[in-house]
Amino acid sequence: MSTCHARQAIAFRGVSAPMTANARWITAGRLLAIAVLALALAGLLAVAVPGFMSQPAADPPEYTINEVTLETDEITGQTATLNVTLLLERLDGSADNVTLAVRAVDSSSGLLVDETTRSVETAAPNTEVPVTATVTVPREGGYELRSVLYADGQRIEGARTSVEGVAALTPPYATSTISFSEFTYRPAVEYTVLDAGNEQTTLEVTSYLTNTGDQPHSDLELEIIARHAEAGVVADRTRTSVRPIDPGRTVPVTTTIRVPSETNYYLDATLWRDDVVIGSTRGAANLDPQRTVSVDTRQEDIGFNAEDFETDRRRPTAEDDASDRGATPGMGALGALIAVLSAIALATYRQRNP
Repeated sequence: MSTCHARQAIAFRGVSAPMTANARWITAGRLLAIAVLALALAGLLAVAVPGFMSQPAADPPEYTINEVTLETDEITGQTATLNVTLLLERLDGSADNVTLAVRAVDSSSGLLVDETTRSVETAAPNTEVPVTATVTVPREGGYELRSVLYADGQRIEGARTSVEGVAALTPPYATSTISFSEFTYRPAVEYTVLDAGNEQTTLEVTSYLTNTGDQPHSDLELEIIARHAEAGVVADRTRTSVRPIDPGRTVPVTTTIRVPSETNYYLDATLWRDDVVIGSTRGAANLDPQRTVSVDTRQEDIGFNAEDFETDRRRPTAEDDASDRGATPGMGALGALIAVLSAIALATYRQRNP
């Protein structure tokens, strides 16, 4: 054999023969079988091993919130102070450097109105201890009270409750057991025409006051204002002292006013004590024979109301942090498995398309 033929033979033996179609299909089938086995294994691990596809469950909190109660404290003309008391149960876990934070958030705007933080004294395991924090809010609207427990700066428990009708909380200086009597079929303020002249009419106006308390009430004054029904102009006003009212008694208080004839008026009755308004009501006097006015006596209950609390017993986890950063919780292991399967599929494609 010549040297040229030997080189050609050596070169021919160094080149691999192309893979046949059957061989390519066998290789693809093996890779597909591997992918199916990988998926099956991932499914078994997700069922049998807790936390394989997500973060493991957090340890139970050192404290749990069993009850939340609200109590009104100091009430002024502008603000209301609320005492938020949490009944905490100490569990078996360690409880070091525990603090309570209470935040008052406006229900309408979502703005933080007030916040207070206080430390929680260490309690014996499996015991309950009350912890109170105080917040001060404007005396209007409603608020959501958010209570959060921290241990070493980490949140361990939370609870929420809400209050409505804070404006109904009355300051002590405006509190009284004397109120205007409300009747079903008669007005709260009645009048009688004493003298009907061509230009001026004298009216006798009577209001009824009830003492719903346990002590006699005195030092009261009743003011009656006759206000023009259309123009709102005050035509006349008078103020008279109210005799002491015994507990559980209702007394009539009568005074007189003079107003222009043949005109309709609203009769505004206001109860005063030490130059502070403690109650008011309205009646109507129809002196115009052609037209009449009436007073809408319907009232809307806007009393103070505290709703039941709800607890958040879930300790923040790494999944929450990932979610806050815009990632999808629990996708670490699954993402790796998808990457492996994608690599297998790519290798299969390259084998079939050399």
